[in-house]
Amino acid sequence: MSLAHPHSPRLAPLRGAAVALSDFADPFFVQALHEDCGLIVPEYELQWDRMRPTPRRTDWRRADALLELAQRQGLGLRGHAMLWHDALPAWFEALSPAGARRAALARISSLGRRYRGRVHSWDVVNEPLSETGEGLRDGPLLRAFGAGFLNTCFARAAHADPGALLVLNEMGLEYGGAQADCKRDTMLHLLESELERGTPIGALGLQAHLDASDGPHDHKALRQFLRAVSRIGLPVMVTELDVSDRSAPAEIDARDDLVAEAARGFLAAVLEECDCRTVITWGLSDRRSWLAQARPRLDGLPVRPLPRDAALRVKSFGEVLVQLTASKSAAQAPYAVSESEGR
Repeated sequence: MSLAHPHSPRLAPLRGAAVALSDFADPFFVQALHEDCGLIVPEYELQWDRMRPTPRRTDWRRADALLELAQRQGLGLRGHAMLWHDALPAWFEALSPAGARRAALARISSLGRRYRGRVHSWDVVNEPLSETGEGLRDGPLLRAFGAGFLNTCFARAAHADPGALLVLNEMGLEYGGAQADCKRDTMLHLLESELERGTPIGALGLQAHLDASDGPHDHKALRQFLRAVSRIGLPVMVTELDVSDRSAPAEIDARDDLVAEAARGFLAAVLEECDCRTVITWGLSDRRSWLAQARPRLDGLPVRPLPRDAALRVKSFGEVLVQLTASKSAAQAPYAVSESEGR
């Protein structure tokens, strides 16, 4: 029996990309965005440490500007992220557990109320599991809330923005190996227990930061996990897809083909095994990717982890996305969320 509300019939996933406010200064980038996407995600504009570097004032200017641009361009907007251990303001970490709890709940409420009805979905908590995958991540957030961490935060988000799809977003669930197996098991048990207690999780987010030199990306353990998530009634969102080419050959065509095939294998598994709501890449063009600093190539060549190259030409990765996602229409943004799913 499904523990979550029954989801709607499967539709083609909505495509999207992470962007920065500065990207909209380039009309050619905006044109490419329209050609490829119905949804955008702010890379940094909604991060708590950037919006509220001091405890006295929240700076809404960049987030407001990005939302206004999205609406003007007919694009949906995802909210990333309400709470993330890696974007906590410095002042937050100095608070007592009680003070941290109040501040975190105020953060959720203020975001949800300000953008209520205008956001497709929220990553309510990003990366809740520990690096080893053996349980929830220790830190100021878990110490503030204790065992009721997810239930309390998702309930507050549902009250603040009841029409948005509320997402638990996690990294590393798509990898192979014993640590990823542990993380998948922990996540599945966590989802089951949270849904049983009424936590309004509406979807599981898979970040999907892949590596072209690893594989296969459609392995048996991943497929089993996706089927299990589907059985408990949760849709899935691919939220941060990119493919590192750090160890791939230098020759561009061969490198691009490896990147595309990694994406193809992973997406085929997700689309075949569960109700996938979005396929979002963490960037649109190779001209700007976090992987240039986080996972640079050993030979010093520019990284090519995204659907379009630095000149905004569609690569084989982009062609795979077109083949596997039948619709990119902005008319699907925000994705049709039933009242039960949104809460």
